Amino acid sequence: MLVGQQYHFKNYSVTDGVAQSQVYALLEDSRGYVWMGTRGGGLTCYDGITFKSYTLRDGLCSNFICCLAEDNRHRLWVGTTNGLSIFDGVKFENHYASQGSEVAIQVLLQTDTSSFLAATTDGLFVFDGKAFKPIPECFPHQNVLSLLRDHTGNIWAGSAEHGLAQLLGSKSPYTVQLFAKGSGLGKAAITSLAEDAHEHLLVGTYGLGVFIREASGFNHLPANNTELNRKIILDIRRDAAGNCWFATLTDGVCKWSNSDSTLLFLREADGLSNNHVRCILPDSRGDFWFGTSGGGVSKYSGQQFNHFTHANGLPGSFVYSVYRDSQGRLWVGSGEDGLCIYKGASFLPFSLSPSYHHVKVKAIAEDTDGRLWFGTEGQGLCCYDGKTTEFLQELKGKYIRSIVCDSQHTIWVATAGAGIFKIFRTDNSGKKWKVKNLKNLHRAIPDRINALVPDNRGRIWFGAETGGVGYLENDEVARLFTKEDGLASNAIKSLACDPDGFLWIGTAGSGVTRMNITDSHFSCENIDIKNGLTSGNVYLLAPTSTHQLFIGSESGLDRLEWNDDHHLKEVKHFGKEEGFSGIETCQNATCRDTDGTLWFGTVNGLTSFNPKNKSPNRHPPITRITGISLFYEPLQKTAYANHLGSWGQLVRPLVLPYNENQLGFDFTGVNLSGPENVLFRWQLKGFDKGWSPASSKRDATYSNLPPGTYVFAVKACNEDGVWNEQETTVSFTILQPYWSTLWFKASIAIFTIFLLIALFRWRVSLERKKALAEREKLETEKALITLEQKALRLQMNPHFIFNALNSIQAQISENNEQAARYYLARFSKLMRNTLENSQQTFITVSAEKQILENYLSLEQFSNDNRFDYEILLEESISEEEDMIPPMLVQPFVENAIIHGLKHLSHRGKITIRFSHLLHYLECTITDNGIGRARAEEVNKAQRDALHKSTALLVTQERLDRMNPDLTFKTLEIKDLFDSEGHAAGTQVILRIPV
Repeated sequence: MLVGQQYHFKNYSVTDGVAQSQVYALLEDSRGYVWMGTRGGGLTCYDGITFKSYTLRDGLCSNFICCLAEDNRHRLWVGTTNGLSIFDGVKFENHYASQGSEVAIQVLLQTDTSSFLAATTDGLFVFDGKAFKPIPECFPHQNVLSLLRDHTGNIWAGSAEHGLAQLLGSKSPYTVQLFAKGSGLGKAAITSLAEDAHEHLLVGTYGLGVFIREASGFNHLPANNTELNRKIILDIRRDAAGNCWFATLTDGVCKWSNSDSTLLFLREADGLSNNHVRCILPDSRGDFWFGTSGGGVSKYSGQQFNHFTHANGLPGSFVYSVYRDSQGRLWVGSGEDGLCIYKGASFLPFSLSPSYHHVKVKAIAEDTDGRLWFGTEGQGLCCYDGKTTEFLQELKGKYIRSIVCDSQHTIWVATAGAGIFKIFRTDNSGKKWKVKNLKNLHRAIPDRINALVPDNRGRIWFGAETGGVGYLENDEVARLFTKEDGLASNAIKSLACDPDGFLWIGTAGSGVTRMNITDSHFSCENIDIKNGLTSGNVYLLAPTSTHQLFIGSESGLDRLEWNDDHHLKEVKHFGKEEGFSGIETCQNATCRDTDGTLWFGTVNGLTSFNPKNKSPNRHPPITRITGISLFYEPLQKTAYANHLGSWGQLVRPLVLPYNENQLGFDFTGVNLSGPENVLFRWQLKGFDKGWSPASSKRDATYSNLPPGTYVFAVKACNEDGVWNEQETTVSFTILQPYWSTLWFKASIAIFTIFLLIALFRWRVSLERKKALAEREKLETEKALITLEQKALRLQMNPHFIFNALNSIQAQISENNEQAARYYLARFSKLMRNTLENSQQTFITVSAEKQILENYLSLEQFSNDNRFDYEILLEESISEEEDMIPPMLVQPFVENAIIHGLKHLSHRGKITIRFSHLLHYLECTITDNGIGRARAEEVNKAQRDALHKSTALLVTQERLDRMNPDLTFKTLEIKDLFDSEGHAAGTQVILRIPV
């Protein structure tokens, strides 16, 4: 009997990432990972995308795995041929049942929150988390192969040589009831234990099949079929429907139906990777995983797709047409070998005519009288009335693309090159037909027509290869639609009408167009790869009765689903991974059975799809944050490694300094039924304004995060768009830099206040000092002015003026007019220069010399020419550049004349010398008078003494105010003596800063 490949297997072995091809243990943990225990390759973890293996190098106590379990703390327990390894996602903790020899841990059964019962090659043990303790009352030092806790809480143990035992009680010592070999179980080893849907004990044996414990004792299962009785059973599992699955040593997997007790074997010919099956795992999604010896792991996903190929009796690989007639026969146009009929067990060839060989049938239809019409590739149209076949001569040699039979007994035929033909009866016998070519109409029909479809109003719609879409009414083209009317493209490949009254238009490269043909607007909506289609090249369209449309392309099938408002809800792809092994579909090769089964012709055979065999996946992915990185370095390799606990999860708050603000997050969503179709959305709460768009990306990185507390959240959806109701989160805090903390800001604020106060006080002090300096400057200037006025008054001594004028008057009285004029001119010039210089701060040495000469000349004249004078300038003096204060020297010259020379008995002399030293200009006034001591005695009672002291004080004060920081004496008076010690005059030294 030839049957189609009805089973969707996906096999994983060493080339895919499994550590070794012999897989003896399987487990799906609470995180959704599938763990595979191999026979020599260690342990492999599979998350639906990647494989990761652990061996002795990682701390595993042995690479030969016997069993797997998970405890309440989500730790993985690994039973090996050399002890037990407990894995917390970070490290392995190893324990051994015997220190002297290797004891294999073959089965693990959790008895309470902290203890496991272990079936070993040396008997039964209890492991309390620290040590193994033997259970001597049951199979001591025997090879125990299986364990089970039944629905009542009692424990069953199966041995290799001593039969079956039931352990009664909650802990050791147990009361043991032994079912030895020969007590209805035969003499085979007890390899596996389970309960069926009715809570009956099932016992798998090594070579005697499966026994069921009933009221009458142990009996073979099933009772009415001995096919399983001699099989070697290695594992037993029950699915959600109550069916039991048995792993066999040489015959693959056997399914025992709970409803009718039938047996179904799945072997290598059905897609199983190896017939030697060691273990079975029904996962949370409802799929089955089979661990094999030599073939790795096979994942079985049910019977949604049935695939038929040449190996199943199909004549050829290419299926160009498929049609279910009113008698229930499935007609298949396959390859170049013509037609065949599939009746559920085999494909029967059907010949259209002995004279037509290697014909390709591209279209099939049935009219209202039950006649079948077959459109061929280049050989025209054939009619089959149930007994004979006849080719219509009018369409001989035509390339038929589509056939439609309407309720008016009319057959419409689309061709490639000759347009559309209408075939109708000319009498009621149905034997005479008239063929009408609709090519030459008022509005021309394109020559190459790829598809025809009738709507519920009796209109015939056609799709042209390059001319768009139109419909016929009364044998005329009533309307033609092109891209300008809203179509995605003018290149049409397929057409279909759905139950809601929409026309679906498949294009060559531009996706599909949905046209509303229920009203006169004919509105269009285009759907392409931007909306989720795998390909825009549409070969076929297959509507269902439940708001769904299947679209066939070179990449497989896309299923469109829309809601009651006719809005697109989702797009789901079916390719090789999903069981659609034909992959590339053939143009318009599809039909739908009354039970909803869809048939698709592909380039690799015939495929049927039964939507009832596979319910939508309502289980969202198990989402986990698998890693955190800091500046692209995994957190476990940083100083924060102690923040991580088991399975790399944070166990303490993650608090980071301000400059460690670039974090990355790795995450996964375990969805074993469609791992490639998982989508993620994530958000960093406290930073992102909303969730990210859905993406298949499995990591996210954030850089330059400001200080604050954040929560990274991620959620995932499966292939059917079911999202996690609760997101997976991890929180962390980035501290503010110390200069942004409250205490630092407060300190800065206090410091700033004190600084501002200090600056204010300093500024006030500075302003006060400035004001004081200004005031002192004003006082100095005022004092200088006062001193200059005093100096002026000293220089313009009334006695001098009176004596000078008397002397000039005496010359006038003596009629010495020339002398009078000369000295009068000198006097007037002296007065003018004195007054002019009193307005200046400094005058040149030349101006000072001129004043002194005028003054000395007048004094010499007024004192009857009793003394001589000289004014000497050393070479270091520049008369026009060196500057001195005015009215500074003259008072000392006057003192020399009045107090030094006035009472001198011999001729006096005054010498004035100017010289330029390093930091000052020096003026020396030397007289040969009577000296200061004698002058003080002579003039003690005279007013001139007052003039002398006033001149000294005024000049000294002027010099001091000019520069108060001088380190040298500005005024120095020396008494001169002759060789005998008598007074010989006085010398006054003035040092003027420059």
